[in-house]
Amino acid sequence: MNIVLYISESLYQTEPYRQLTDYLVSLLPDGAHILHRGEISVEPYSLVHFLGCPGLQMARALRWASRQQVATVFSPLGCLQPWVTHHHPTRAAKRVLLVKEAVIQADAIHAWSEAEMDTLDTLRWNSRVTLIPNAA
Repeated sequence: MNIVLYISESLYQTEPYRQLTDYLVSLLPDGAHILHRGEISVEPYSLVHFLGCPGLQMARALRWASRQQVATVFSPLGCLQPWVTHHHPTRAAKRVLLVKEAVIQADAIHAWSEAEMDTLDTLRWNSRVTLIPNAA
């Protein structure tokens, strides 16, 4: 099984997210790895798990995975929460469009908190949402 965790390079450079991503990869079978940028079309994948708010590269990678019928999981990591989207309204409006596309296209959505689950339920962009709380 070939699994990739796709996370933006800037988010991966943030220590808690680096630790989380590295830990997740350590739990997965051999062949699992992390991608930070670029296209993911080099190898055939069984599953791609997208972590965090998508930028243009992540959005393209998600579209590619959907077209290739690769199973996808999307974990927004709180990027749809009001305190995030209201912080930079102009930038957030553009980002919400990318997030909406990611949520709609994903085969499964992983909510990390009750608040995130409530937000995703309210938006109703995808009914395949599962709450797996942060263990911290």
